[in-house]
Amino acid sequence: MSLADYLKTKSTRFPNWVNYLILKINCLGEYIYGPSYQKFKRSSETIIPEDRLLEMVDYAIKHVPYYRQRYSGCSINSIRDFKAIIKPIDKDEVMEHWDEFITDEISSFAYVSGTTGGTSGKPLKLLFPQNRYIVEEFFSRQARAWTGRKFNLRATIRNNKLSNNQAYAINPFTREIVFDAFRGTDEYTRTIHATIVKFKVRFLFAYPSGAHEFLKRCVDLGLGVGTLECCLLSSEGITNEQWIFFRKLGLQVSITYGHSEKLILAANRDNSEELYSFPKYGYLELLSDDGEDVKIGEVGEMVGSTLYNRCMPLLRYKTGDKAEYQGLRYIEGIGTSTILSRIYGRWNMSLVVRHDGVRLPMSAINLHSAFLEKVRGLQYIQEKEGELIATVIKSEEYNQQDEEFIKSFLANVMDGEEYVSIRYVDKLIYQPNGKFIQFVSKLDHC
Repeated sequence: MSLADYLKTKSTRFPNWVNYLILKINCLGEYIYGPSYQKFKRSSETIIPEDRLLEMVDYAIKHVPYYRQRYSGCSINSIRDFKAIIKPIDKDEVMEHWDEFITDEISSFAYVSGTTGGTSGKPLKLLFPQNRYIVEEFFSRQARAWTGRKFNLRATIRNNKLSNNQAYAINPFTREIVFDAFRGTDEYTRTIHATIVKFKVRFLFAYPSGAHEFLKRCVDLGLGVGTLECCLLSSEGITNEQWIFFRKLGLQVSITYGHSEKLILAANRDNSEELYSFPKYGYLELLSDDGEDVKIGEVGEMVGSTLYNRCMPLLRYKTGDKAEYQGLRYIEGIGTSTILSRIYGRWNMSLVVRHDGVRLPMSAINLHSAFLEKVRGLQYIQEKEGELIATVIKSEEYNQQDEEFIKSFLANVMDGEEYVSIRYVDKLIYQPNGKFIQFVSKLDHC
């Protein structure tokens, strides 16, 4: 493990009083990431994504067996050539030919391994350059800068588990107060809130579902949002219910899209629901089912290509996520960004199958805010083809009229009231890592 990785992930093992002292004297800001980060930052203005992509393609054909076997001798000198010659791949293809995706120069690289989250099946093992944090931190900081956060302290409630006698941990290098994401009691909620106020924390870093649950408990306990001003959200899609709730509390919402393969990064600006890609991070395409570029207003699958990972280059990799294409926009310091409507999540996990075989995206189930304000939680489950279950956590305002509304609404989606049922629950289904997905499909072929 590199020193940078250790400081980012293991420094919370030190006693809080030690880390607090380091936190107080840590005035380095982004210089904490070392000279390589500063070098990359200076060079970022000169990065031309298309040129860097073609350089990566050339490298892959020369040094990566998978590409060499298929494309050796091909002339790829433009983006048009790239799209015409290099065929899209997916997770299954990479897993089947895993060894062939590793560069033949791997012995000369310092590298680390990681995996995909496994939300769409078996995790995929990935290799990255050991200094990958440089690119990740640089572009993540660009995304967060749109919120006004530079190197301010943040409260983190994600997938961390602390010992029972530990209220929080301090990471002085990433400047965050880390809380236990799996201790959802009223008492601990009060502790988190008091700590946030004590340290005057303005930014909450969490999964959308985690932020939603924590802030709901704060409201129920009469605590309010304290000193918080902005939610920094990532790793999950954000539901309509969550958007409405955060805005009702007067909080700014920063939502960032990224994924384990580290090919695409996008974030919203000015509290909008649209996301803007970072073209210098990775090359993004939005493709139709026929493999063609989609037009404005159409939904396409997000397909990414690395600009930096020579250890295991993935080119034209189909992420399984889809988004609506809203055009291009030049952004100073960023480049020509692709504008995306809210991303629909893992597409193969977000298809509702009707009794007549029609498959509908979850975007077809778009309830209005008046109903969502009357529920404390909402999740959809499909256990049998053609049937949809809505699990609802009711609020005190929820009534029979609301039940009739959602049943009628979903009946229209599913082509008949007999295919819809409502279940009232006290809690929703979460994944083992604490993430929430709004649609749970138990169909083998979905």
